Amino acid sequence: MSPRASTASLPLLLSLAALGAAEGCDQLVDIADGWGPDATSVRSDADVFDGGRPDGSVPADGGPDGAVPADGGTNPDTGPLAADGSSPSDAGPLAPDGALPDSGAAGADVGGPADSGPAAADGGACGLPFQPPCPGTGCAGGACADGASCVPPGLGGTAPGSVCVAGAFQACGGPGQPCCASASCEAGGCCSGQVCVASGQPCTAALGACDNGSCGGCGAAGEPCCTDGSDDFCTGARLVCGDAACAACGAPGEPCCEGRWCEAGGCCGATTVCLGTGGACAGGDGTCAAGSCVGGAAGVCGGLGQPECAQSGCTAPFSASASGGATCAACGGGGQPCCASGDGHYCGPGFACRADACEACGLPGQPCCVGDWCAAGSCADDLCQ
Repeated sequence: MSPRASTASLPLLLSLAALGAAEGCDQLVDIADGWGPDATSVRSDADVFDGGRPDGSVPADGGPDGAVPADGGTNPDTGPLAADGSSPSDAGPLAPDGALPDSGAAGADVGGPADSGPAAADGGACGLPFQPPCPGTGCAGGACADGASCVPPGLGGTAPGSVCVAGAFQACGGPGQPCCASASCEAGGCCSGQVCVASGQPCTAALGACDNGSCGGCGAAGEPCCTDGSDDFCTGARLVCGDAACAACGAPGEPCCEGRWCEAGGCCGATTVCLGTGGACAGGDGTCAAGSCVGGAAGVCGGLGQPECAQSGCTAPFSASASGGATCAACGGGGQPCCASGDGHYCGPGFACRADACEACGLPGQPCCVGDWCAAGSCADDLCQ
């Protein structure tokens, strides 16, 4: 790859990726020129990204969490965005001390018997996507503690207009901010790798100017996937790269979105096509319920810490085969396997997929993030300089 200058005005939280992998969910405070104006707080509206909880629950108003209106106008959940992309409401710090607990990293034992996470105080699994935070250690792999649940990197929690990035919720959707859940950006912007670029401005990786979700003729629905030489990706909202083109994803019958995500508690089936709740899993594995297949020969399979389904494999969002197919482990977070996705592999914001594992990206000496993006300096030969 030839050297390409990064967009210096697009800061990636110079310490976020390292903190997400090594120190997990420690809340970041006062990051100069950071992703959002208020990195220590989230807003209180009870809203969840496209009904994406594994139990299929959706917010009372049915609105998506973290999504930004296509016209960049008023978000029905948050009201108008300020010039800096922030929301007018704020629920205060995530914890009484303003901090998120240390997550640790998944490490080499991600495929072992403890794939469902370490034991919580009540003996249940904890720390992995959609599980409760573990006492004292919080959420693993750069997931974010959001009340009683760990939200994986790239998804929104209960706070509209924010997204989990390497262990901390950040304001999203505006130029220079991380892309919101489902890769949405305000006002026709483009999710160029992991960061929003305003319409009319150059996308990262020398892809050309952003035009309503398209970066120089790639990345929008029906267009070829964009590439930076290491990663293929789409730049429009709620799309996945498959068969070298970007297509809508997440609904029953559509391809699974990045991170093997399907809407409303659906399952990512054996053919990487989404099954709705109650849909038939492959080969007698049962029916889809809350991301798992139930009622088949294995009883319950496909979810985190559950046996891999005989025909359907791992069906829950952010899950991957581990231990030689004996169980399903978390994927897409720091120190975890990359999630299989469309034409390639997926890691959440702040991480890049290298050698089938998610590594911290964006700082000098680390891999370039998707879209050849670095927090400072430039990307050359897939390393931030």
